Amino acid sequence: PLYGAVVVGPPGAGKSTFCAGLCRYLSLAERPCALVNLDPACEGEGLTKFAIDVRDFVSVDAVMKDQKLGPNGALRYCLEQLWKSNWLKDQITSLEEDDCFPYVVFDCPGQTELYVHDHSLRGILDDVRREFDARFTAAHLVDVAQCAVPTSYVAACLLSLTAMLRLELPHINILTKMDMANRYDLAMPLEFFREAQEL
Repeated sequence: PLYGAVVVGPPGAGKSTFCAGLCRYLSLAERPCALVNLDPACEGEGLTKFAIDVRDFVSVDAVMKDQKLGPNGALRYCLEQLWKSNWLKDQITSLEEDDCFPYVVFDCPGQTELYVHDHSLRGILDDVRREFDARFTAAHLVDVAQCAVPTSYVAACLLSLTAMLRLELPHINILTKMDMANRYDLAMPLEFFREAQEL
């Protein structure tokens, strides 16, 4: 089977940094790893070279120009096209070596509507799970700055819960940028946010 992590969260939460760090860790542990970019609006190569890059199949810039769509409409269109095609499954098949797949890390777009309202991302992941008997874990990242304002923290918790319900994957919530926590006047002690027992 195929094993992997699906990294989601709002823009600026540190998804690409997390993915790069996870890939470095796996590399140091001598575990094969493949980073998959599922963001057709991604700019540049990121912190790690992508083993599979959705922009090789479809890109937001091209769709905006060809289909006369705005950025969000183009992003949704790109993921719908990816879902309808076999391109991603063919690319993942090419990663197999000696009847074994690397650990796959999916760097997902930051537009939360893709897993809150839209079915494409879920459909793509479901298709890959069925095709490869895959076992994925969702990692939902939230910037620790969201803990400074109680309403922002509650909104982040609700978004995380929505991702958990909509993706239907084993799920872990990760507070990112913890080295910056002392710069913020947190609404509660840090332990409260790490435990989140009342929510």
